[in-house]
Amino acid sequence: MAAAGSSKQPVERTSEFLFAAYLTAVAATPYPGSYWTLLVLSAAVLCQAASTDAPMYVSRSLIVVLGWFSASVLWSIAPSLTARNTFLTVLITVAAAVMTRVVGARGSLRALMSAGKALLVLSWAVYWVAPQIGRTQDVYQTGAFEGVFVQRNVAAFFCVILVITFFVAATDAASTGERWRHVTWALLALGTLLSTQSGTGLAVVLVSSATTLALIVASRAKTAGRRRFLVGGALIPPAALALWLPFNLDVVSQLFGRDPTLTGRSVIWAIVERYVAESPWFGHGFGALWVGGVPLTDTMWVQAGFPFYHAHSAYLDHLAQVGIVGLVLVLLLLIGATGRAAHQVVGSASVLAMWPAGVSMCLLFYAIDEQSFASQFGWVLVVMVSTMVAAEATGGSEPGTRAEPRAGEPRAASGRSSAGAIPGRRAMRARGVRVRDRRQPRDERIAAGR
Repeated sequence: MAAAGSSKQPVERTSEFLFAAYLTAVAATPYPGSYWTLLVLSAAVLCQAASTDAPMYVSRSLIVVLGWFSASVLWSIAPSLTARNTFLTVLITVAAAVMTRVVGARGSLRALMSAGKALLVLSWAVYWVAPQIGRTQDVYQTGAFEGVFVQRNVAAFFCVILVITFFVAATDAASTGERWRHVTWALLALGTLLSTQSGTGLAVVLVSSATTLALIVASRAKTAGRRRFLVGGALIPPAALALWLPFNLDVVSQLFGRDPTLTGRSVIWAIVERYVAESPWFGHGFGALWVGGVPLTDTMWVQAGFPFYHAHSAYLDHLAQVGIVGLVLVLLLLIGATGRAAHQVVGSASVLAMWPAGVSMCLLFYAIDEQSFASQFGWVLVVMVSTMVAAEATGGSEPGTRAEPRAGEPRAASGRSSAGAIPGRRAMRARGVRVRDRRQPRDERIAAGR
């Protein structure tokens, strides 16, 4: 990944810094005051984006999903909670979408890596200095790594995202030294993941890393046909498995869990499924559950014998909150982004397209027995993934930088990714590559300087 040099404009540096601060605050949620912190940072990000020349644009797909979330206030069992949480979700969505376009694909990954470095260092400091905060105090897996996160599984999810991000950055690195720096941070994130003792995290990082590695291998294929075959083989089977497992939860314990109940998850799932059936299509309202004082939540807690603050499955969580319609809209958004990323890997062997594809696989698998895209950080990742691939498709993912050349094609001196839509010699000329025209007489080529 190209290093951030001193030639970067002050506006660009400020944008990346604010985006990194925003991502740090989102990734660490929930914590006391997180609602107002995210409001302030999202507003600051939007103000910074407005000061640039980048378009303040949010895709229609995101608008449709946000519209359904907002509409759920009409049938919510807790309208005030739905309105409050919807307002924050809309704000952080717009902030993430706009800033991803402002700083571009590489700038977005740099911001995420900066946030990851800060949280890793801070979390290990808390782990050693204040073990009563940074380590699990529960009877189950006492002493496991938590850091600044509310729970070890939240820390594990963040670490999996970091492993994928640093892995892709190392692949895209411009120099050997930069590549090894990214590899070092990826190994630290992996070591932190192991310290959380999360079986889910370990299983998902293996699947996601294998998918990303398979995409890297596919990008090295010489022809588009071979790339298409290899990319399909890398993405379709794991995506199908990730969408099949939520409806066959008895298999999940064999893959992710340490016991048949998945440390109580099966109890939660049975209870949540019972109340999903009461409103299967529309749900009970976005953000209306998992808060004490809401009658339905209190009832579920009594039946479980303990409080739980999410459904321990993003699929079930969305079914309970926004119904089948809401879940389908979110999955279409995520699967559509994965398809676009795959198309970009096939068409241009783009390294940057591997990050959306790898993160999408991570989100789909993590959603089986954790919050994943039902959490604020997971949702922001969905927004970044969908915005990044949409910007890449329109040639705006990396303003002012060159596009990724096709496999086997000479690297261009300049040009935007939109030139990739022009086949053959026209594409190379559009990117600034001199091409001999064999149809032109030799004397004329010499006179033209070719």
